[in-house]
Amino acid sequence: MNLESTPDSAPPPTTAFDIALRTLRLADIAHWLGLGVRDFLRAPWIGLFYGGCFVAMGWALLSVFRHAPVYVLALSAGFLLMGPFMCMGLYRVSQQLERGDAPHFIDSLLAWRTRIGTLAIFGFALLVLEMLWGRAALTSLRLVFSQTPVMLCWGATITGLVVLALLPWFLGLLVVGPVLGHATWHAYRAAVGDDPAQVPATR
Repeated sequence: MNLESTPDSAPPPTTAFDIALRTLRLADIAHWLGLGVRDFLRAPWIGLFYGGCFVAMGWALLSVFRHAPVYVLALSAGFLLMGPFMCMGLYRVSQQLERGDAPHFIDSLLAWRTRIGTLAIFGFALLVLEMLWGRAALTSLRLVFSQTPVMLCWGATITGLVVLALLPWFLGLLVVGPVLGHATWHAYRAAVGDDPAQVPATR
């Protein structure tokens, strides 16, 4: 018997260019921030841990700048890798809350794991992480070009909040960091919906 494919049985998108993008509005930005605050309040201790990491990273950068400025560039490059790595833990918390599950701290720390099991080589783990983020960044570029006003306002909002959070000796990042991490998850969800390239499940 010849079975023809139906819309319900269509294969999931295989590349970032196959992902359907939703139309966003400027009013959505406040909604994402509200959801970010909500997720932070629902799992405050997990959020404060990641916020504390952001603060510690800022203090470390200041200390290196004062005592060994030649290493500032190298340390900043390391932070550019650790920032997204830690945000994946916040994305995992928002994902669990969205599903109605109780978020777990250890689970958020291991959000980088993939379905294929434990990765034996750390370099391979970084490669998988880079591929996941690379896919999301292709998607992000499509959003910027297709919905420029909303994305520019969203970027300006993130920049403004981060700058304000940096002023009191980076202490504002204790709350602003995790809130923006959660909010970014909801922004991505609003833009792409059920994309299989989202933060991988740990089981």
